[in-house]
Amino acid sequence: MPQIRHRVLFARPVALIAGLCAASLSACSSGSGSATQDSQASSASSYTPNESVNRPIEPAGDERYQALRALGYRLEWTGFAVVPNRREVEYVDVWDDIIAVHESANSLSVIETSTGSLRWNQKLSERIAKFVGTARTSSGDIVSVSETEAYLLDDQSGVLTDRQDLATLANTRPVVDGMMLVVGGTTGELLGHNLGSGFKAWGYQLGGPIRSAPFNVGDAVGAVSDVGEVVVVDPRSGTSIMRTTIYDGIDSRPVASQNLVYIAGRDQSVWAFSTLGGDVRWRVRTEHRLRAQPALHDGRLLIEIPGEGLVSLDAGTGERQWAIPDLGGEVIAERDGRLIVWDGGSLTSVDAGRGGVVERRSLPDVDFAVTNRFVDGDLYLVESGGRIQKYSPR
Repeated sequence: MPQIRHRVLFARPVALIAGLCAASLSACSSGSGSATQDSQASSASSYTPNESVNRPIEPAGDERYQALRALGYRLEWTGFAVVPNRREVEYVDVWDDIIAVHESANSLSVIETSTGSLRWNQKLSERIAKFVGTARTSSGDIVSVSETEAYLLDDQSGVLTDRQDLATLANTRPVVDGMMLVVGGTTGELLGHNLGSGFKAWGYQLGGPIRSAPFNVGDAVGAVSDVGEVVVVDPRSGTSIMRTTIYDGIDSRPVASQNLVYIAGRDQSVWAFSTLGGDVRWRVRTEHRLRAQPALHDGRLLIEIPGEGLVSLDAGTGERQWAIPDLGGEVIAERDGRLIVWDGGSLTSVDAGRGGVVERRSLPDVDFAVTNRFVDGDLYLVESGGRIQKYSPR
C-alpha cells in the first residue's frame, strides 16, 4: 500500500484572487481578469460582479435566446468564471445553490446560481497537476480531487482547509457519500478515503484500471474496470454487495435504479444486472462498441447506438421502444414532458412517447450544457472561456 504523508491542515485562510474585470464584459469573457498567484499560496477575497454582468439581456434578434425560448427556457442571468487567457474550462459541476467550474490552469470558480455572481475563485495548484473532478461533502463543502490529493474548501469563502494525500493514483471523477470519498485508481483499486480522518478507509481491488467514474446504486457505490469487472460495494466499509463481469471495459458511466444496474459496454452490448446477486436481467446486442452516456428516466433507458441513433429501451425488459436515426448525444433533461438531448453542439427536444424530434437548435459556442436536476431543472450553458448563462423553465 502506498505510504501516506501527514496531511497538512491550514490554520490561516489560503484565499483567492478573483481578478475579474467589472469594467468590460468582453474582457471578462476572454479571461483577461485571471487569478494571480505567488510561489507559496494564493490570496483571498470575495467578489460581487457589476450589475451589468448578470442582468438578463433578451434581444429579439439574439439567436441563442430564441433557440432556448423554443425549447421552453428563459434567460435568468449571464455570469463569468475566472478563466485566464489561453486556458479553457475542463469540467463543470452544478448543484441547486452553486456551480463549480474548474479550468485548465487549475483554478476553481464557484458561482451563485441565484444571481450569477462569483462567490469565490481559488488557485488550487500549478497547471502541471492533473485534477479529476469536484464533489461536495455532507456539510456542503467542496472537495476538489487531483490524481494524488483531495483539496477541501469551505463552500462559502473558498478557504482551503485541508489537503489530504490519496493512497492510490486517482483516475476518475469522485463520488462522495457523507465524508467518504470514492475514486477509481489507475492500478484497479476502488479507493474509499475518509475525509474526516484524512486517511484510506478501504480499498477494493479489480483486475484492470478504472477509467469510468464510480456510480451510485441506491445507498451503495459501483465501478467497472477497463477489463469489464463490475462491482457494487458499501461505501462505508468497502464490503462487496454485487460482483459480475462483462466482456470489455466501458467509455461511459453506468446508471442504476434501486434494483438494476445498466451498463453500455465496448463489448457491443447494453446490460441490465440485478443488484441482488448480479444476475443478468437482459442484454441487448448491437453491431458497434457503445461509447455514449446512457440516461435512465421514467422506465426508459435512453442511449445513442451507432447505426441506430438515439434509442429508447424498456428499462425492465430491454425491448426497443423507438429510435431516431439522425439523432445522437446524451439525454440531459426532461422539459415539460419532452426529452432534451445534448450532442456537444446542439440541443434537441424529443417526444418521449413516440420518439419524434420537436425542436433542434444549434449552439455552436457552447461547450457544456448541464442541469441541476433532470425533470424541469435549470439549464446552464458554459463556454470554454468561462461565460455562463442560466436558463430556467418558462
